[in-house]
Amino acid sequence: MASGSLPDGIRGAFAYWSEDGQEITGVSLWESREACDAWRSSEAEERRREVMAPYVVEERESFCRGGALTLPGG
Repeated sequence: MASGSLPDGIRGAFAYWSEDGQEITGVSLWESREACDAWRSSEAEERRREVMAPYVVEERESFCRGGALTLPGG
């Protein structure tokens, strides 16, 4: 993966933060669990974690399956 490019297999990403800005939840969408796991074990992700470490109090990960919802009347 080239510097500044997106990881292979990522489909999208979102960030949500608390009213006070002290808690941030990131959600990334992947084409497969294997693509997500490959990113998690990559050198680029290791570097990202090292750079972010001074700002992170706690970090948790999980992989969930899901799909798009259709809203009534939408």
